[in-house]
Amino acid sequence: MNRTRLLMIGILAVVLGLCVSVLVYRNLQSRAGAGNEQQAAVMVAANDLQVGAKIEQRDIRVIHVPVSDFPAGAPQRYADVVGHGVILPNS
Repeated sequence: MNRTRLLMIGILAVVLGLCVSVLVYRNLQSRAGAGNEQQAAVMVAANDLQVGAKIEQRDIRVIHVPVSDFPAGAPQRYADVVGHGVILPNS
């Protein structure tokens, strides 16, 4: 086979692969609905906490979850958890 023909086939394969990758990426982004749904702040443990430990501000961090996935009774402010004790083990 001619080297020019092999080179053209290789370039065509790379361009086609790039086009398909872009289309798949855009499709996945549109399905994810990035930023369309309202978010709610939730307090979660930043590291493992032992039963009986007093929770300090460095032990928690804030994450944002979609309102539809918001767990019932989840703490939303630092004041809701700082100073309280851990009563259940990590499961």
